[in-house]
Amino acid sequence: MMERISSLEAENKQFLTRRSEIEQELNIPTIKEVSFERVYYVLNGFSKIITKIEPEKQKDLLHSIISKITVNAGKHPAKRSVKDIALFFDASLNDEFVLTYGKVLPD
Repeated sequence: MMERISSLEAENKQFLTRRSEIEQELNIPTIKEVSFERVYYVLNGFSKIITKIEPEKQKDLLHSIISKITVNAGKHPAKRSVKDIALFFDASLNDEFVLTYGKVLPD
């Protein structure tokens, strides 16, 4: 009987170790690639829709999804251009979203 208890305790320890490993894997964000064309299509539709809401709500919406804007250097404002825009979508607001990390790059 003691051998069986010892065997079950060892098996339980292995299961707990494996469970811990699986939980760590599940906590690692997944990377999902999105094509440049798809992002362009969505943002194009977005630009058509955003003009239909009042300016204050446009501002709030843009502030909520734009994380960072990087501008190319230039001595005059007219010579500066947007280098990069980092978007952020808060997936915690909807349980149907899956949190992922990654970049969308042109093909």
